[in-house]
Amino acid sequence: MLNPVTREPRSAILQKHIAYYYFMQTDSDRFASRYYAFPHTYTVFNIHRGAIKNFGDHFTNVHGTGCFEPVVSVQGIREHPLEVNLTGIIDKVTILFKPLGLNAFLDQPFASVITRPSQLFTSWDNLPAYKSFTKAFFGESDLDNRCKILESFLLTRYRSFPEHDLLSRFISRLSDFDESLPIEDICRQLQVQPRTLNRLFRKHLGVSPASYRKVARFRHSLQNKLVENQFTRMTELAYQSNYYDQAYFNKIYKELTGSNPHRFYKEIETLADERLVFRFMES
Repeated sequence: MLNPVTREPRSAILQKHIAYYYFMQTDSDRFASRYYAFPHTYTVFNIHRGAIKNFGDHFTNVHGTGCFEPVVSVQGIREHPLEVNLTGIIDKVTILFKPLGLNAFLDQPFASVITRPSQLFTSWDNLPAYKSFTKAFFGESDLDNRCKILESFLLTRYRSFPEHDLLSRFISRLSDFDESLPIEDICRQLQVQPRTLNRLFRKHLGVSPASYRKVARFRHSLQNKLVENQFTRMTELAYQSNYYDQAYFNKIYKELTGSNPHRFYKEIETLADERLVFRFMES
């Protein structure tokens, strides 16, 4: 069973871009865990100590070898569940970047670096500071000290990009499900052409504004159901999460989770203070 341990960013700069970290370690090469992870507006960034990885658009296989060589993987915004298979000796930190968060630590636009739903990340591999960071990070056993080492490195990579403020304002309005303005109306408010907005979203988030809103609304419904512990009936959850009707609610859940809402909530488990939502399968 997974037992992730979470930490919050300490740096005020990093708090703007990172929701939280979680750490996971196993000490047996017989460890195995298989589960589905579900779409999120966060970018999931995993730094592993010694791992063999195999990726597809709908799956990620990770086998921890126990050796030192760091391996980094990343998952952007997806519109389908991701099957994850973890085996072996795992020692990793996962960074949950907020929307546009990882962009602040890249030298190129997001879409130039992240081209698949799940993939290796190699942009930092040749940086001397990255090599020093991973050696110090995995050489430390205390998680709080690991956080300090991680944050010191991330701050050396921090930079802004010109479209951040505009896209942040648009994301805020897209995620306002009480008002739920059409995308064209938000474009008029912010004085941006829809074509320009679509291009910027794909460049810096890897998806269209409509796809982003679909995933954000799904996560909004999860928040209503799991964290705020509201709406025992699916019809109430659909209405309060601003879905058009029950049929549309069911359709979106089927696309994003592979299940209807009733079955989905029966089968999932939550970890890390209900921040992580997985559906476990037999390994």
